[in-house]
Amino acid sequence: MNSMKKFLYIIAAVLCLVACQNDALQPEGFVSFSGVTKAQQEQVEVVTRAVETGLVVDIINEKGALVKRLTAADSAQPCKVVAGTYTLRAYSEDYEYRYKNLEPGTAKYWAETTFEVTAGETAAPSLQVPMANMGFFLTLPADFNQWFTDCSLQFSYGTTTRTLKPGGTVYLDATVNTDIAYTFTAVNIDGETMSKSGTFAAQAGKLHNVTYKMADQQIRVTYDFR
Repeated sequence: MNSMKKFLYIIAAVLCLVACQNDALQPEGFVSFSGVTKAQQEQVEVVTRAVETGLVVDIINEKGALVKRLTAADSAQPCKVVAGTYTLRAYSEDYEYRYKNLEPGTAKYWAETTFEVTAGETAAPSLQVPMANMGFFLTLPADFNQWFTDCSLQFSYGTTTRTLKPGGTVYLDATVNTDIAYTFTAVNIDGETMSKSGTFAAQAGKLHNVTYKMADQQIRVTYDFR
């Protein structure tokens, strides 16, 4: 029995040595992440008339296996990988998180590209990571407080709702162009509450400027993109 155990140990040691030698024989190169940056948020205006979280970087090989996962702090220095073709995928740390209805959400970024690593050289893939979801902020006219004491704009997308107040920004996790349902509510100086509901076309990857304009003291909501 002892002889059999010794034999198995010898076989295991030989296999381990062979595996280590095979790894050592594979040519290696380096990957630099200095070219991975967030794209500037694009603004789109939605007019209602009268009425860098950190990035995570994944390196994925040709077989679809994750080789490296690095945070913004980890990616300050080049990392070593076996020469070959890879996919670089960069995304927000909270990309998979779904914020609750009372939370404003955040801008979420996602992008990927393929690149080659040559033995003994440093690959520096360039990738601008755009915002993938959509954001909204509210702009009020200068004379708003002469007629109204409060207002809010509620957005709905699927089972998610966001309530936007002046001075704030909210985000919806819609990654494709879609219609967004809204309800605009305003309280005038007489304490009367007026509201208007509808939908408007929103664009994924854009920051939407929702503008309130008054005409004939009526609340009407339209939209356009500039």
